[in-house]
Amino acid sequence: MADLPQLEEISRATFTDTFGQYNSQADLEKYLVRSYSQPQLHSELANPDSEFFFIFEDDELAGYLKINILDSQTEKMGEASLEVQRIYVLPAHKRHGLG
Repeated sequence: MADLPQLEEISRATFTDTFGQYNSQADLEKYLVRSYSQPQLHSELANPDSEFFFIFEDDELAGYLKINILDSQTEKMGEASLEVQRIYVLPAHKRHGLG
């Protein structure tokens, strides 16, 4: 939970960098609030069937991986399955100041 502010920041930055140009500013902001607000991310972090792994390059936060098992899977694939829900990596030139 201590990493929640960094998780929110990199989630918003990577999503905006990747999909911002394809959305209106209003739609983008609505999605960011719904999907990457601290309350939403706190709920995801608290879920025992989800795990987050930060990726660092030269001690700088570069991205993260989110995996889901069991009831956290967005599409139920069974107990023997693992879902990679997010692989978010920010380009090096956009990382300054994150984390």
